[in-house]
Amino acid sequence: MKDFLDYKDEIYTCSRCGLCQSVCPVYEITKKETTVSRGFFSLLNGIIKGHLKFNKKIRKNIDTCLTCNKCKNYCPSGIDAEKIIISAKIASYAYAPFWKKLVLSGLYSKNFLKLASLSKLYLIFPILNFSKIGKILYEFLKPNIKYKKQNPIKTSNLNVAFFSGCINNYFNSSSLDAMKMICEQNGINYTMPDFDCCTMPAYNIGDIDSFKKFAKKNLAKIPNNVDYIIFDCATCKKAFAIYIEVLDGEEKEQKKAQAVWDKCKHINEFLLEQNIDLPQLNSKAFYHTPCHLDCEDATLELMQKMNIEVAPSEKRCCGSAGLFLIENIKISNALAKKKAYDINITAANAIFTDCPLCRLGLIKGSILSNFDKKIFNLAEIIVKNMETNFKV
Repeated sequence: MKDFLDYKDEIYTCSRCGLCQSVCPVYEITKKETTVSRGFFSLLNGIIKGHLKFNKKIRKNIDTCLTCNKCKNYCPSGIDAEKIIISAKIASYAYAPFWKKLVLSGLYSKNFLKLASLSKLYLIFPILNFSKIGKILYEFLKPNIKYKKQNPIKTSNLNVAFFSGCINNYFNSSSLDAMKMICEQNGINYTMPDFDCCTMPAYNIGDIDSFKKFAKKNLAKIPNNVDYIIFDCATCKKAFAIYIEVLDGEEKEQKKAQAVWDKCKHINEFLLEQNIDLPQLNSKAFYHTPCHLDCEDATLELMQKMNIEVAPSEKRCCGSAGLFLIENIKISNALAKKKAYDINITAANAIFTDCPLCRLGLIKGSILSNFDKKIFNLAEIIVKNMETNFKV
């Protein structure tokens, strides 16, 4: 990965045309120049020239970036704003809020996560459904699927490993259970290595040392005999692509990261490629594309094969990006409600997404906007149709 100062040419390349303003979801809410790429680059240009220095205020501004990369797609100069912002966060990590570092230390600890999951089971879950915040958490923690052992109806020689992620492991295993049941029914052998957090939250606040450390730990846990590593979370899968970059200069580790990446598939890609019986839903659905999803075409093709009509909509971020939803809660809530409005006007009778945190954002938007609809991923819907003719 390049250091912050190595991006000075790209930062200078910014023509300040303002196209990033037209697509930035945060700027749409704040209307502040310092919360959009053009404004970030002005601040960073001042640092490069020695007119400014990193401090808490500048750090707070760049922490409003969702890293959705919409600005890159619209930039006439093709500037990769996300990588520049991440490099600036790495350079200014000393100014990252202490509470963020504390929260992340919990994500790095399996014992802390296990303790948090127990609090859900024994203390929080029964009393959540009494306020809007409680309802949001209740719906997020309530599983769409409960695991039931499946008898195989087909045979397969495939061996896959699930990267289950923190939410599946400790808070809501619905998506993981759905993947397991699909594999069992189709005779696909699976394993669930004891992975650590993908640590994308560490990457997104600039804690590159922890990110690299956990990259090596996760790569070392992948069995050699697996054909694919399956993800239900677009962001977790993206982490494995970034592992290749952060291990630049460590030839053996980087080679391992590349070999692993070649086996990485999002569950939707995997389901599309396999000979799996798909339900015919005959429904109109709203699909929220996660910012980090790299297989949208495969996802839409899979939905087409399931006879799901996808309602056209603006691809707006749900505002539920890592710790952003805590640090910038007002912006996050505003984005969630805008997303809910987008869903409402389509009159869709089902909502799908493929990121656990996006699911949280959609739940939050729907409850804050006073309408109630369940949010599924496609694997969950397939499982719901295994034994009953489930209608969304």
